[in-house]
Parts: sequence; C-alpha cells; structure tokens
Amino acid sequence: MFSFMKKMQNREIVDPIKEANFDLALNEKGQQFVAQAVKQIPVEDVSLAWRSQLNEKLLQESAKVSSTRKRINFVWRPMAGVAVGAALAFALIVPRNDGVGSIQSYSVEASLMQAHISADRSHELIGSAIVSADNQSNGFVMPANYEWQETDLGAL
Repeated sequence: MFSFMKKMQNREIVDPIKEANFDLALNEKGQQFVAQAVKQIPVEDVSLAWRSQLNEKLLQESAKVSSTRKRINFVWRPMAGVAVGAALAFALIVPRNDGVGSIQSYSVEASLMQAHISADRSHELIGSAIVSADNQSNGFVMPANYEWQETDLGAL
C-alpha cells in the first residue's frame, strides 16, 4: 500500500487495477466521514505568544538553578580540593605502623628480626605448601613433621 502511495506522489505510472481499488477505498463511507470531520475543524492562526511565555519562564528557572549551583560549587569545590590534598599528605607523610615494633639500628639482631618478620609474612601469604626459594637453593628442606624443641624456639 505504501509503495502505491509513493508512486502516486511521485506521479509514476501505476497499475490501473490498483488505482481503481484505491479510489474505491477512498470513496467508502468511513473515509468520507473522516474527510468531512477534518474539513469541519476550524483553521486557527498559529500564535507563538505561548512559546515566548514558556521561554521566559524557562530562562527564569535556569537562572535560579545556575545561581544555586554557583553557590554550591563555590563552597564544595575548594572543600573537595582541601580534602584530597589532606588525604594525599596523610598517605605520604604519616609513617605507617604495621603493629610490629621497628628496630632502627642496623645490627645483626635487627637484620634477623627483619628476616623473621619477612619470612613470617610470606608464610602467611603463601602458606606452608610452598617451599621458599632460599631453602631450595641450598638443597635443605625442613620436613613437615619436624618437632621443634624449646631451645629451637628460644633461638629465634
């Protein structure tokens, strides 16, 4: 049906049977009723006064919103900048405490404690199933069922 209407609009050659069917459809009572109803609608000149009033109201509302946003941005943007700067300063300047007392001297005891803490942390992360690379390099592997003595634990 739409291709027929496009052909009619473009003034192309149309099949006479289809054109006759189209004319019959347009002359039915329902189509005539719609045509009369459309003709009875009063013709009004388009008035753009309502559009002008709407534009003025929208302009007033947008001015209110923009002034409110300016006030909010005037307060919140500097506060956000200060908060980000403070968080960055806190993260970079404040020393971290891991809950373990740090030994400041570079003595043998300090290096032993650091090695123990590092091994303990890696053992917590990795688990006991994986043997560390240090133990593999010298060929010594501690048996899993080894029973520690009090003197062994005291030496740590």
